[in-house]
Amino acid sequence: MKKFILVTRQWIYYIMTKLLLFCFIALTLHTLPVEAQKQLKSLRAYVKAKNTGEAMKEVARLEADSVCRMIPELYELAVKTQELINDVENEKVYLKQQCDTNKFFNSTLQIFNYAVKGDSVERSLNAGKKAKFKLRKKHAEMLRKYYPNLNMGARYFYTRGKFEEAKKLLEMSLLMARQPMWADQPVDSTHKEFVSNMYRYTYSAYISQDYTKVERYKHILLNMPEYEESVVEICARSAEKLGKTSDYEKYLRLGIGKFPHEEYFFEELAKIYMKAERYKDAVKLADWYYQTDTTSNKALRLKVQALYSMQSTDECVEVAKHLAKRDTLSQYPEVNYYVGQLMMSQIDSRTILDCKGADQLVGKGDMLFLAGNTPTRVQCAFVDTPEVEQIC
Repeated sequence: MKKFILVTRQWIYYIMTKLLLFCFIALTLHTLPVEAQKQLKSLRAYVKAKNTGEAMKEVARLEADSVCRMIPELYELAVKTQELINDVENEKVYLKQQCDTNKFFNSTLQIFNYAVKGDSVERSLNAGKKAKFKLRKKHAEMLRKYYPNLNMGARYFYTRGKFEEAKKLLEMSLLMARQPMWADQPVDSTHKEFVSNMYRYTYSAYISQDYTKVERYKHILLNMPEYEESVVEICARSAEKLGKTSDYEKYLRLGIGKFPHEEYFFEELAKIYMKAERYKDAVKLADWYYQTDTTSNKALRLKVQALYSMQSTDECVEVAKHLAKRDTLSQYPEVNYYVGQLMMSQIDSRTILDCKGADQLVGKGDMLFLAGNTPTRVQCAFVDTPEVEQIC
């Protein structure tokens, strides 16, 4: 009986401890939002007094707090503050006073930024629940009113060469079109306008050296004839800046295949081949390019350089002489150097061997096999026909 009473007391003690712990946690969780709500009191007062400067300082302070940043009302008040800033500048325009255009469009961008943040917080808090999105309903109509200004601001900065500012507005404009806060009423924007904004965003990202974002809309823009050539070049240049060698070459191949008239693709691909000592690829590129444009001296120059590096003496001299005849403006004086060097090599070969051929050797096991009067260049150790037949 005593043992039973002892066990019962232990169980009662255990249950009471758990209940107290549960009550403490519940009280804490209930108190945190209340305390956080108190933190918004100053912000509400600043917004009510239209003190936008202090209000935005308070917004920044509260956003840094891990608890306060999860209160949707914080972002609602931030949106209202940015609306006040926007209204001040808009009123100046109406009254034909000097307006701070940068401030006007930046406040437009911030309205959307804080609306998106608030929607994200609501979605996080309501995850797995059948709850209504209060901010989404409040903001939807208001954002539609400001959306044209978002696009107007993007064009304003883009046409003035302020690509960093344009990129931010364009990014938000394209993002908002796919935001769930629009519910079943999509943004009223034509397909043409979207595609145009995608290109402006791509170009702005490249000019502002934000190369990682250049390819974001390439899958759409590469199917648009009016933007395709420019986008391929932008993607190629960005890949080069990021050190993505394979992507760089891929875009250059794509570009030269579709736009052979654009010299950038040919010249950059030629540099890759020559730098990597891919001389056969360089010769193939030169031949292909010359077929597409028989007036191209650049193709002949590339072929001369590649053949010279391969020590293909006779063919190199022949192409070089052909280029020299066509180069009436003396744009490629180095061709004469190549011809002279190759002719000197042939002279040296005749001096030593009493015939040409040594000028074709490039080392790495090269040798000449003399059968009759004409030497044949062979690679590495020579194996004659009977020995080959014995092995096979």
